[in-house]
Amino acid sequence: MDIIASVLKMEPDWSALSPDTPPRVRDLLQSCLRKESYRRLQNISEARAEIEAALRALTVVPEPDRAIRSLAVLPFVNTSGDPEMEYLSDGLTQSIISNLSQLPQLRVMSHSAVVPHKGRSGAAQEAGRELGVSAVLTGRVLQRGETLQISAELVDVENGWQLWGNQYKRKSADIFATEEDIAKEISGTLRLKLTPEKRNLLAKRSTEQVEAYHLYLKGRHNWGKRTEEGLRKAIQFFRQAIDHDPTYALAYAGLAEGYVPLAYYGYLAPHDVWPKAKAAANRALEIDPDLSEARVVLGSFKTVYEWDLPGAEKELRTAIQLDPNYPRARQSMAEYLTLKKQFAEAAAEVRLALEMDPLSLHMNAAVVMHSYFGRRYDEATEHGRSAVELDPTFYPTRFYLGLAYAQKQQYAEAAAELQQARALSDNSTLMVASLGAVFAAWGKEADARNILAELQELSRRKHVSQTSLAAIFAGLDDKDQAFAALERAYSERSTWLLYCLSVDPRFDSLRDEARFGDLVRRVGL
Repeated sequence: MDIIASVLKMEPDWSALSPDTPPRVRDLLQSCLRKESYRRLQNISEARAEIEAALRALTVVPEPDRAIRSLAVLPFVNTSGDPEMEYLSDGLTQSIISNLSQLPQLRVMSHSAVVPHKGRSGAAQEAGRELGVSAVLTGRVLQRGETLQISAELVDVENGWQLWGNQYKRKSADIFATEEDIAKEISGTLRLKLTPEKRNLLAKRSTEQVEAYHLYLKGRHNWGKRTEEGLRKAIQFFRQAIDHDPTYALAYAGLAEGYVPLAYYGYLAPHDVWPKAKAAANRALEIDPDLSEARVVLGSFKTVYEWDLPGAEKELRTAIQLDPNYPRARQSMAEYLTLKKQFAEAAAEVRLALEMDPLSLHMNAAVVMHSYFGRRYDEATEHGRSAVELDPTFYPTRFYLGLAYAQKQQYAEAAAELQQARALSDNSTLMVASLGAVFAAWGKEADARNILAELQELSRRKHVSQTSLAAIFAGLDDKDQAFAALERAYSERSTWLLYCLSVDPRFDSLRDEARFGDLVRRVGL
């Protein structure tokens, strides 16, 4: 019965193959053993062609001096059969990407860029061509009790040669050493000339506690989902990681980052979020002053909560200097520059962030947001439509796309996007209020008033951003109510207030009012 269950449900242990098995032969074997019959070879002549091609490749000697300068680490495959272990294979992939990204001679694709190729490790060359890299690393992870088995293979995309392969069988507690071994062996295979400083970067650890590391990986795994439930779970895992290792700087930085989306998307009131984010980021920097992730959170805190733009610029420029290839640092700098109305510089920063992380849902949404605030509405809608195709369930993209459609007076399209965002965000009050603002601008006063009544009811159990209410009243041309909401937003230090006062076009009808100018002065703009 165990054998039958394995045949039906589990992947073979491909790590049992010899490391020098030609990639085409490995792919052939995997094709022959697909669970779905329609995905297997349909004719034995296909097998003959693949074997002959593999034999021809073996007769050609690779060029010893051909440098490989770009690499994709495909998501390692969890072969344990236990979905709860996905965080381990994902975390190992991210760690190796992070380690190798420190090497200046090597361009490494971001984790979000390779995620769409998860489960396609049998087609390494095809994935490499799609990603435009010279080499691809694939791997498999199997945990049995306290034993961790990892197999990895580096494939030359141009000709399919196996550049390197190895298998590791370690105790689970040795996961750090295994990651370091893989990163070092790959760098050696690619003939990278490492300075002692760069060797130390490959071996840099933030914790020696394996359980803390696993909890951190679970936190990052859930944080990436960006739902309210996922963010709350992520915060719990980061806290548990800190409990296991109170000196774990990355876990504190993860905790700080976990709070930020809760504020931006209106799930919690600013005073319930930003002070906690600041405290966690400061603790991370006490342990590791060079941690760019923590500096970025402090930069955002100073921007949207303290309204200290000079202090924010200092933190963000330090974060970029510490890690020029950290996309979130570039994105946060773009937010600062947008508030300063330096739109060209902001667009350059967010585009650079997107180049570093081209398939990141959050970075693509950020491009739409900055195009909207820069009043480049055609650009916002064009990129927004493309970004939605990456993942139709990612509601922030639909949120910004809906705002841009409304400024083009395409109100039906705007309402449709925000209705989707509302449903996908599980009735986020920010999405509900933004839909109300579209109805108000559209001239559908009854629908806008219904949204206001709904938000009044929701406010009894959820946080409702006052800037979002102000946008509805501005659309209804009810200036007194709009300014009353903006005053409440000032009192609660609303995360979106500076955007509303500086660049949000929904508030243009209020800008000539003395009350508006007074608010602008009070927040330091």
